[in-house]
Amino acid sequence: MGDLKDKSVMVIGGTTDVGAKVCDALGKEGVKLTICGSNKAQGEEFTSSLVKKYSPNLQAAFSFTNPGDRASVDTAFKKAKNTFEYVHYVINCAQIWDDGQNWTTEVDVNMRGTFIVSLLALEHLGTRKNMSAEGATVFNVSSTLAFQPNYLMPIFGATKAAVLKFTRDMGTEFQFGLNKIKFVAVCPALSRDEQSTFFNMAQTKMVLPYDELLNAWKKVQINNFQTNEHVASEIVSLMKSNPKNGGVYMIDGEKTMPPPPPATKPTSAAPKGPPPKGKAPPVNNPDRFNLNELRTDVTADIEKAIAATKVSELSKYAIFVTGGANGLGREIVKAFAKEGCKVAILDQDQTKGQDLAMELCKVHGKAAVMFFQCNLTDPKSFEASMKLAKSQLGRFDVLVNNASCWADNLEQFDKSISLNFKSVVTGSLLAVNTMGTKRGGEGGLVLNIADTLAFIPAFLTPIYAATKAAVIKFTSDMGVSQHYAMNKVGFLSIVPSGFSGSSLFGEPQNKIMVSGKDMMEPFTKSFDMKQAKQTAEQVAQNIVKIVKNGERSGTFLVENGNFKKIDLPVVSAKPVLM
Repeated sequence: MGDLKDKSVMVIGGTTDVGAKVCDALGKEGVKLTICGSNKAQGEEFTSSLVKKYSPNLQAAFSFTNPGDRASVDTAFKKAKNTFEYVHYVINCAQIWDDGQNWTTEVDVNMRGTFIVSLLALEHLGTRKNMSAEGATVFNVSSTLAFQPNYLMPIFGATKAAVLKFTRDMGTEFQFGLNKIKFVAVCPALSRDEQSTFFNMAQTKMVLPYDELLNAWKKVQINNFQTNEHVASEIVSLMKSNPKNGGVYMIDGEKTMPPPPPATKPTSAAPKGPPPKGKAPPVNNPDRFNLNELRTDVTADIEKAIAATKVSELSKYAIFVTGGANGLGREIVKAFAKEGCKVAILDQDQTKGQDLAMELCKVHGKAAVMFFQCNLTDPKSFEASMKLAKSQLGRFDVLVNNASCWADNLEQFDKSISLNFKSVVTGSLLAVNTMGTKRGGEGGLVLNIADTLAFIPAFLTPIYAATKAAVIKFTSDMGVSQHYAMNKVGFLSIVPSGFSGSSLFGEPQNKIMVSGKDMMEPFTKSFDMKQAKQTAEQVAQNIVKIVKNGERSGTFLVENGNFKKIDLPVVSAKPVLM
């Protein structure tokens, strides 16, 4: 075991909960401690109390830090280096629990904050930009909820899945070779203190505020869980043990965490079959087809001929596709339109969206496809467009959250979080509130598009891959039987491997995390879409097949022009490694 005495340690989120206990445990080791927190008065008082408690062995300074604010974190790094000359360890403990009205703040702190701290660690401590740097070790605190089912906190679990995936990709040999910084993921099971807080929380902090769900979870005995002190002690022990770069360490050393409780009512697996049938969209609605003032050459005779070909079991349903004007989204729109579905394109690109809608209407009938311009990263714009689309199409049965982008560098990665994950959560919750039977809907289906980079090493695109890991975890937790029983809305993750025709990873020199000419060759080789073994059209066709199969939950891998349902790894809560 190594000695931490006189090592410089920076703890983000160090004034409350596990972070505060970590600081206290480090105080006993005689470290040089920079405590970062968002409450200045509380932080200064806590820091002063630790110095007094462990004097003269402990040197400590407080830095007012908002983990989701780049400038604030940058200042904290500078203060730590100026005060103690260097930073040997960074421990990122900052997190909040709020899947309700403040879920975007939860994402900003838990997920975005981890990315900011980690990327600034490269800037300040990495050898690529600092010739005198010694390297460092970054510990990112995730949770066992990153890989264990939890229907009450799907957004929280998704943020922790993103932290876990990001940390593993940053802990690859390739990344270490660039900066000599080790990255380690720590996954504590829920502590007794966290459970107590969670049980007493207001229902406004639940993703879906239903009494049935919360009451079932409260049956778990909170005295079976470990303490924050134990978690902190294990983190300090891990620091001393020279942990493996890219390692994942689970902390659950006192009691075994029980599995999630069963559904509130005995239910069989979510039934297969097409989305719930209801009334067909009205035919003679004077306001229905005038949104885009569609210009078509479709005659009455052509309309009859088209109608005669609509034999698909999906033909009565309305499909909403985000990012449907370009790339894979465009092919998804075309594939569902071919089935006779009414399709709404929700996209920012007005020119391509309207052109595609008019093109497909000439083939499949007047107003078979309609375009609705919206900013998917703006919840109000998303909601307004979704309501308008339902009004114009007459119903809403399936949402395909397809829109995504790539940008991993410090200046642009917010785009990846906002479009790839936040918009998926926004769309999913809007869909549940619109289609769900709790609100008078008929049920339906949500398909969230991920990427195989969520599963495999992605050392060149760690933030993009992390957002896709978050999508899969969120979708998995929203698709459990407890949620389906409440609303009859199914959730599927669609995970395509690389396909030709994609421009997603274009302009790498402007978007890659670590810039430099030496990075272009490995990137180009890794993302040569010409080597893909399937097309976007084949991926879209498989998505239609999955919906036709009547799948209501699960994760589906689409590769080599075919699909298969895959099981996500679920880790038991027995003590592992720690």
